[in-house]
Amino acid sequence: MNQLKKAIKEEQENKIKEKYNLYLLRESKDNFLEKVYKPPLKPSRKFNKIEEYYAFDIKNPDSSISDKIITQTLSFIYIKLASGKINEYKITSLGSILGEKLKDIRYKDENNIEHKYIPLYDENPIEIFHTNIQLRNSQSARQKDLSNFKATPFNPTKPVKK
Repeated sequence: MNQLKKAIKEEQENKIKEKYNLYLLRESKDNFLEKVYKPPLKPSRKFNKIEEYYAFDIKNPDSSISDKIITQTLSFIYIKLASGKINEYKITSLGSILGEKLKDIRYKDENNIEHKYIPLYDENPIEIFHTNIQLRNSQSARQKDLSNFKATPFNPTKPVKK
């Protein structure tokens, strides 16, 4: 309990220091949606069997699905700062199981504190890694693990334009 109070106090102090709020979106495969809406990154999900789930197949409008099973998938963001420190954020959702909205996505940090965005505290460029596995806790182990993933460089002072 004492660690939780300490983490909350640190979070309140860090909130004052925030310079940028990072919201992450994913590419849409749907050509129509690409022009209108870019969905958020998919959050971590647990195994659920939903008894009363109904959906329709566009190709076969007479069909309906009464049981739906959602398997567990994990979703993590690793932010490598200019100092070399690597921060971990687990992507979670407050919303529906399949149709996430940006306002429902949360980023849970290593202290188990949820953020609506990933806070950035300075203007230095960072590297962003998106994985479906949780990496080891030590910074040196994370550095080694992330060498196997492709980084997305990001400079907060120069927004990405597509």
